[in-house]
Amino acid sequence: MPPFADSKIEAYVGPLGLGAADDREAVIVDFLAGARSKLDIAVQELDSEAIARAILAASWRGVRVTLFLEQDYLRSSLKREKGTHVPIPPVPKAGETPEQALERVQWQEDETDLKENRRILSALLRSDVETRGDFNPKIFHQKFILRDYDQGKATTPGNPALLTGSANFTWTDTHVNLNNLFVFQSSFICRHYELEFEQLRHGLFGRGLHGEEPKTYNLAGVPVKVLFAPDHTPELEFMKQMLKGKPAPRSSVSRCRTGGRCTGSSKPGTWRRSATSRSAYAATGRRAGVRLAGGARDHELFMHDVRDRGIRAVVDEALEPPGGGQTATRS
Repeated sequence: MPPFADSKIEAYVGPLGLGAADDREAVIVDFLAGARSKLDIAVQELDSEAIARAILAASWRGVRVTLFLEQDYLRSSLKREKGTHVPIPPVPKAGETPEQALERVQWQEDETDLKENRRILSALLRSDVETRGDFNPKIFHQKFILRDYDQGKATTPGNPALLTGSANFTWTDTHVNLNNLFVFQSSFICRHYELEFEQLRHGLFGRGLHGEEPKTYNLAGVPVKVLFAPDHTPELEFMKQMLKGKPAPRSSVSRCRTGGRCTGSSKPGTWRRSATSRSAYAATGRRAGVRLAGGARDHELFMHDVRDRGIRAVVDEALEPPGGGQTATRS
């Protein structure tokens, strides 16, 4: 879709393999390539080598890069003895001694699902990219890049903008799962995300940090509201926008993930969204003439009342359990 709001908002959807319009990995790489002075990146997971190379390239041309990642995609959670919390030794493979099994786990080639994440982390650290794990035991579900914006204003030189959306910086989320990306050329929006990033720097994350819900901002004729979960209860914005919608052939709501084994972009493990939450979405959708669509793929984009005259309302990002620090940028 072409940029709108006087070219201050860009929207991208994918994957190409399912007939969507955009290569989201390329969108992220191009956004990073546009940095002139500073990149503040907060993302749940990074396993895309193309995106990692773009981050490294920015750092090597003098851009100040700070990156926050979800620790659970970097650390191995070891099983421990009850009471003592001493790690349980790895099970030896055929022909291995217990000592050799421990040596393999500690020092030999990584055989886990996280090996690509760790390889990329090593490359970032070798190039002196400031990389930190999130400071919260709950899920860290942020996905944004703040470019060339510092202390409430654009840097010099600078190309200030904010990229956010539902896609992790992974092969799965940029080439397989149904996800979206938005780019905002707006100092108003950049200020909100700079404050969020500064809180991360100070180890602050989660509930009780965001104050009152921000007012709607008029961005070149498009109403925009920046919401951070859980404080701003963005699920209520979902319902409000659904109720505003009119039944139309193109109206749809993406499914709410309700359980099962989480893979790809989702945090490892099993979790289940509140049945009350899903039933509320479903009931609200029926009143608005839309329904919660099913499907096997993990997708996190809600749009309603999309007609030839353009997008009436978009709410970005499915919600996570409380405390996750999820963002929802509504336009």
